Amino acid sequence: MIVGKQALEDIVHFQGATYSVIEGIYWNEGFNDQITKTIQKIFVSGGEKKIDEYTRKNIHRMISRTPTSDNLALFEEHKALSQHISPVHLGIQILDSSKHIMNRVMCLAENIDARIWYQDTDSMHIDYDSVQRLADAYRDLYSKELIGKQMGQFHVDFDLAGSKGNIFARESIILGKKSYLDVLACDGNDATGLHIRMKGIPSKLLEGDAYATYMKLFNGQSSIQQFSSRGKRFPQFKIASNNPNEWQMDLAFWEKQPILISVNINSRIGSAKLLNNKRAETVLNAIEDFVDKNNVSAIFSDNGSEFINKYVESFFDERSISNGNAIAGDHTVLGKIDRFVRTIKSKLTKLKQIIRFKKLTQSILNEAIANYNNTHHSAINATPSEMRGKVMLDDVEYNKRLVKKINNDIPPGSIVRYRLKAKTPFDKEGARWSRRAYEVVGFDGLKIQVKKQSYSFPISK
Repeated sequence: MIVGKQALEDIVHFQGATYSVIEGIYWNEGFNDQITKTIQKIFVSGGEKKIDEYTRKNIHRMISRTPTSDNLALFEEHKALSQHISPVHLGIQILDSSKHIMNRVMCLAENIDARIWYQDTDSMHIDYDSVQRLADAYRDLYSKELIGKQMGQFHVDFDLAGSKGNIFARESIILGKKSYLDVLACDGNDATGLHIRMKGIPSKLLEGDAYATYMKLFNGQSSIQQFSSRGKRFPQFKIASNNPNEWQMDLAFWEKQPILISVNINSRIGSAKLLNNKRAETVLNAIEDFVDKNNVSAIFSDNGSEFINKYVESFFDERSISNGNAIAGDHTVLGKIDRFVRTIKSKLTKLKQIIRFKKLTQSILNEAIANYNNTHHSAINATPSEMRGKVMLDDVEYNKRLVKKINNDIPPGSIVRYRLKAKTPFDKEGARWSRRAYEVVGFDGLKIQVKKQSYSFPISK
């Protein structure tokens, strides 16, 4: 991946990631801090408005035409970064710094369970009653004030005519990136209004009842979404089980140190074992130790070789433990272990800042796990330790209701196509749906059984 300096530091700090530099650009005479002085000067003098005004008045001077003849043509030349006339690296640093400021706030909000509803480059929608809690936590962690109108600070930027007191959104309709509507109110009087954003759409198209328009878009009415035919969509099944002894397991890494990490699907109680290496024998010994210390009847993991080999499979058979595997990164199946790994890495990052350990030890890892297991978990409304041995019946019942709904909407005999794997950012655009048609046979647990049909569709993108 290509990443800026501060973004890389944030990935290491907040996610506990490790990295190797393949190629990069750096200046060996130190950092020139003139950019910070210039930005500060512009900010203090209100220079942003002056720059915008100059740009509007002189836009015609910024568009140049180069005459060509029959035997001459324009061409683009790629120069090294050090030869750029336009200081591109300064723009990169400004954006990198902006993202860094946002990362501090967003990651801290996640750690204190303050829900963020929408986030952009330099703004976010967050529950109003979480703002002060976030500001207090920010002050404690960074010794800085979060709320204000100085550089690096945040403040409510809603504008409501005739308002008194604090302005807030009592309702928000968020359609997607840079497309949302806020119903504004304030705590000082009865003033109300709308804050509307839909980038790329002329404002005249939103004249009239904007609230109704956004609601129709939100609900996916075809009369509004003229350019996007939308088929039936269903919410995802929750990762749930009637079995209180079902676990998810993964092999994670902290600065190249392998860790066998496990989390219970129901109680969310977690476990972690620091390993000397990731050889099959070492991983198997750690799995055996985990099974001996916990009630285990089923384990789900990814399809890594450390979990799919004859020694591990033989051990599971010997202990009558059901073992399922999914493709690494499949959040619909392994979402709980993926989330747990991120949480533990975040806790280890904080511990490293506090006690400044040089190398991770099992005792430090145990401290992070104990902190997690005895901290209130919003999804289960209890601590994992308190939920040990219990089943999340609400999630199980939710899945049953969803199966019934899908079975009614896509009954046996329906002809369907399945969605192909989503492309990555660097892949070429390809087919989104299978060419072959399938007939729905019915449900097998939470999976839809299908069989092939003898005809296929043209490729659609």
